[in-house]
Amino acid sequence: MLPNLHCQENKQVGIPTMTFLVSNALMLSTPLKALAETCEADNSVFNMNMPLLLAVALIGATVGGLLARQRRGELVQMNEQLR
Repeated sequence: MLPNLHCQENKQVGIPTMTFLVSNALMLSTPLKALAETCEADNSVFNMNMPLLLAVALIGATVGGLLARQRRGELVQMNEQLR
């Protein structure tokens, strides 16, 4: 008897699944050196100025949000005038 070609239950995905499982087993058993070593950043310009950069980012996000709200109000008003 011929196999039913319209049946989707009999799909075999053996090789990609085995590759995935073997690669994960190798990564868990022998991790990379990059994962095993930890490095601490020296004092750099970005580490010392991080609060300042965060403050600038928050101010920029606030101003952007307020401008977007103002533009939305202007668009609503313009749409009402065009009707």
